[in-house]
Amino acid sequence: MRVLGVTARVLCHATEDEKKVLRALENVLGSIEGGRLKREQLVGHYGDPIILLTLELSDEERAKAVLEKLKKGLSVVEKLTLVSEAFEEKGQEGILYVRLDKQSAYLGNLKLSERDSIKLEFRIAGSLNDLKYEMGV
Repeated sequence: MRVLGVTARVLCHATEDEKKVLRALENVLGSIEGGRLKREQLVGHYGDPIILLTLELSDEERAKAVLEKLKKGLSVVEKLTLVSEAFEEKGQEGILYVRLDKQSAYLGNLKLSERDSIKLEFRIAGSLNDLKYEMGV
C-alpha cells in the first residue's frame, strides 16, 4: 500500500489563536515546512471572521509518516472505526477520511472527533484490506 499524499484542513475561529491552531496541525503532521499552506478568510454565520487553513503534503514519505503516527496514536477501537467507516475505494486507489480533535492535537494527543476537528484526507493506492493490514486491525 502506498500513501500518495495527505491534505489537512482546519478552521481557526475568531476566539482562537492562529499560532495554536497551527501548532495542533504540526502535532498531527510533523513539520508543516515544505507543504503548501493556504490561508483563506471566511465569514461565519454571525459575521465573525474564520480562517480556513489547508495544508497539502504531496511527498509520499511524509504522508506515510502521518499515517504511521495515527497508527501509533489512536486506540484499537478508533482504528477499527477508521477502516470500517472512513475509507472510500475508488478503483485501485482510495481516500481515507480522518477527523481529529483539535484541542487534543494541540496537547500532542490523537483522538477522533466530529466536532471542531482537523480534517485529514489521505490519498491511498491500495484496497481496504491493505489499509486494515497497515493499521494493524
